Amino acid sequence: MFANELNFEQSSKLVDLMYKLAQIDSQYDFDEESFVEQLKLEFDVCQVNESASINDLVDYFSSQNEKIKKIVLFHVIFLIYSDTYLSESEKDTFNYIIEQFEIGSDEVEKIEELVKDFMDVNLRLKELIEL
Repeated sequence: MFANELNFEQSSKLVDLMYKLAQIDSQYDFDEESFVEQLKLEFDVCQVNESASINDLVDYFSSQNEKIKKIVLFHVIFLIYSDTYLSESEKDTFNYIIEQFEIGSDEVEKIEELVKDFMDVNLRLKELIEL
């Protein structure tokens, strides 16, 4: 969806961040894995960089412009909502990202609502197709 908005380095680092965030609670479930695999395809990223830490990746995106930060935050929220379990480590990391990105709570709420709407549309489309 945002493949045209990110350069290859940003795309690669976004996939890395999502992969690491998905595994932060030691419950890399099917929905999270599917999301990461979809991102790899969308952004044409073959491998996840195992060497970068979540903090390094968040620092990298913190230095990007507002548009890139919002795209990353959209994906972070989508990943967090992709399963029904929100661990303490996911919550802490999410709060850390928001703090580092310096995005206001109003903007975060808007992005959360868009993610929920997007997920709802995806579910409705899936249901329609499976009829």
